[in-house]
Amino acid sequence: MVQSPSNQPAPFDAIRLSLQAREILERLDASGGIGNDDVFYRWLGTIGLAVASSHLVDLLDRLEREALVTSEMVERIRVLRLTRRGQEVVRGVEAVEWIAPPEPRA
Repeated sequence: MVQSPSNQPAPFDAIRLSLQAREILERLDASGGIGNDDVFYRWLGTIGLAVASSHLVDLLDRLEREALVTSEMVERIRVLRLTRRGQEVVRGVEAVEWIAPPEPRA
C-alpha cells in the first residue's frame, strides 16, 4: 500500500515539536521570562529534544507569530521574552493546539 504525501507532519515529529515548544515556554517562565536561542538550542539537546538550528529558528518564529514570545537580536543572539499569552499557555489557562499541554501537578 502506497501512502499519499501529506502536509501534516509525521506523528513523532508533531509530538517532538509540541514538547520542544512547551519546554521553551516553561524555561522562559522559570527564568523570569527571558532567555536566548543559544541556551535553548543547547538545553533541548541536553534533555533529549535536540533540534537543528534552522528548525529552532522556525520554532521560535512560530512562537513569536502566535504572540507567545517576543524577540530581538542582540549582536548574534536572539533574546526571547515570554508574553502574557505565553504565560497563560505555560499555566494551562489557554491551550494552543500544536503545543503540548502542561503536565498535571501532583
